[in-house]
Amino acid sequence: MRFKMFPSDSLGVKALKAVSVVLPDEVAIFAVGGVNIDNMADYAAAGAAGFGLGTGVYKVGMSENQVSDNAKAHVAAYKNIRSHSSAKNPSH
Repeated sequence: MRFKMFPSDSLGVKALKAVSVVLPDEVAIFAVGGVNIDNMADYAAAGAAGFGLGTGVYKVGMSENQVSDNAKAHVAAYKNIRSHSSAKNPSH
């Protein structure tokens, strides 16, 4: 089961952490809205299993290369977060 927390930037990391404590472990929380490379690690540390990305990757008028570069940067940030998470908790 999945839970979409939107808008994450308005609700904040503290709200995600509070929600994650009361939901069953099998519910994956996805932070959506205002998530970017600079705050992904904070949301992950608070319990986010994944992210919905929009304007961090694409904004009207961006070139295909800009969108591609943004997407690659977000994927790299996510992989970095997950690799550090796995190193701390090998069960994930």
